[in-house]
Amino acid sequence: MMRTHTPPTNDKRQGVVLIVVLVLVVMIALAGFSFVRSMSTDYEAAKIGGDAMQAEQALLSAEVYVNRYMKMPRLERESGSVGADTLPVEFRGIPLLSGTEEAGNSIAETTRPADDGWQFSIVAPAVPASGNDDGVEASQPYRFGLANQSNKLNLAAIAAWDRIRPGAGRATLMKLPSMTTQIADALLDWIDADSERREFGAESEFYAELSQPYQVANRLPGSLEELLLVRGVTRNLLFGADENRNFRIDDDEQQLAAARLVQNSSSTAAVSETTAWCDLLTVHSAERNDSPGGTPRVNLNNPDLTILQSELSAVFPTEVTNFVLLYRQYGPSNPTTTVSAAGVTVNTTTPARTNIAALSDLVDAKVTVPGEPAVGVSSPFTRGSAELGQWLSALLSETTTNAQRVLPARLNINSSPEAVVWAIPFLSDEIVESLLDARRNLEPAERRSVAWLLTKDIVSVETFGQLQPWLTAGGDVFECQLIVFRGSRGPIRRVRAVFDGASPSPRRLEWQSLQGLGNGFSRSEVSREVADLESALTESREP
Repeated sequence: MMRTHTPPTNDKRQGVVLIVVLVLVVMIALAGFSFVRSMSTDYEAAKIGGDAMQAEQALLSAEVYVNRYMKMPRLERESGSVGADTLPVEFRGIPLLSGTEEAGNSIAETTRPADDGWQFSIVAPAVPASGNDDGVEASQPYRFGLANQSNKLNLAAIAAWDRIRPGAGRATLMKLPSMTTQIADALLDWIDADSERREFGAESEFYAELSQPYQVANRLPGSLEELLLVRGVTRNLLFGADENRNFRIDDDEQQLAAARLVQNSSSTAAVSETTAWCDLLTVHSAERNDSPGGTPRVNLNNPDLTILQSELSAVFPTEVTNFVLLYRQYGPSNPTTTVSAAGVTVNTTTPARTNIAALSDLVDAKVTVPGEPAVGVSSPFTRGSAELGQWLSALLSETTTNAQRVLPARLNINSSPEAVVWAIPFLSDEIVESLLDARRNLEPAERRSVAWLLTKDIVSVETFGQLQPWLTAGGDVFECQLIVFRGSRGPIRRVRAVFDGASPSPRRLEWQSLQGLGNGFSRSEVSREVADLESALTESREP
């Protein structure tokens, strides 16, 4: 058999395999790159999410830190470095300790954070010159610490003043920069309990005709933001030109600030370009009814005179204790001759028939004790005596005429801004000027009460009696911004908060994220390292 030879053929399809393999390799590589990119994106997202969670926990740690401060008695808060207007040690660049570190016993005992550890700072607006303890103008528009809400006019007090003296509410509001009678009456209509429209006010009939109608609250608002619903109230009036809430006017806010200065040119008290109604008004101000040392005040209107005698004797001499008891038992009178209360025996079984409305009731008072013969007793609190300031200050600090554990809406006359003082009703311009001049030169001991208004002859006894229930030298509700950050990278979180330290347990009243307004402050402004450097430079300049 003969074999037939078949010549080899040229198969052009052999190169297809290489192309297929190359395509597969490219696809696998692209899939790998896509997987790596997806994993990288997920990693970054997880990292950002983790940073955000850590920032939120840091904010909660800052809140706990503030609560610890608010639990302190007023005397402890105001003494030493903790009571200074600027607190770089206690409130600037506070490091968050790791689980293996222990915090010190003092609020200021902290350790230096790791290079990239979490820190927080607590920032508040600078105290105006008229409100500083030393009367020195603040060098920057913000400070490290808390802002006492008792330095502002409480809307509850304004409403009460208007009930006591009709028209006083409008007169108070009209002292605020850029206020008009229409806005003042509309605001009072919003917070009063009735539905009767004031002369220039607005009740539900007006708001019902708006494109998006709503009703008047007829109650005190829960926050100042609610006032934006009041006819005529704008964000510019309420919050001012400082749109990003960093307590200063940035370049992009200059035009708005200039417009406010023109509006404020007719104000009674001088206001700065950053002054807004939120700097002068509040809905949160209160204080514990305690002495500066933190003990409950003695209730002078206690119906049990035996207990009252025991409590007063622990703080005051016999003359003061006896006169208070006799005043409660027999009330004021006008005997022709008097003796000291120290020599009069008090029978605590005789029931009380008179309550003390204000501590000024005891100044220059006299009491007639019935008997054969009747005995006139003079008050140890005599106008013009050297002891008046000492004893009246002690009474204001250690006693009360109100049994409530929390006293709301009182104004700190010692540290409130000038614009707030000018707005207080019942005071003439001359009295306000004398008041502002006198408080710039007060001694630290005089600032512990408001007795200096009487002892320095700023107001009469009658006016002091009107004002004293509304005035204080303390306050236990505070506002601040909590700022948390890392040393060199990561997010900066900023929250505006209001904390109530007047309640038995400190609590949060407002918690407003400012993240949408930007960081507001750079790391260098709020970190501890800058504070340490400034301190070192100051020490190096000292001889």
